[in-house]
Amino acid sequence: MGLLAGKSVAMTGGGGGLGRCYGVAMARAGASVAVADIDLEAAKATVRAIEAAGGRLASSAEVRAALGSGMKPA
Repeated sequence: MGLLAGKSVAMTGGGGGLGRCYGVAMARAGASVAVADIDLEAAKATVRAIEAAGGRLASSAEVRAALGSGMKPA
C-alpha cells in the first residue's frame, strides 16, 4: 500500500507542469485524484497520465472564474 492509499486529492491547476507531476505522483502513492484546470483538454491529458501510471480513479473538470468576482480575463 502507498502512503496515500485510501485518500482523495483534488488537484487544481492540474492540467500541466507541477500540477500534472504532483497528480501522477499522488496517484502512484495510492490516492484517488480529481483534476481541475481552466483548460479541460489539458486536465483530461493529466487524467490519462494518472491512469497510465496506475491511478485507481481520476476525473477532470473545467474551471471558469466568474468575471464579476474581481478577476480579469487573460
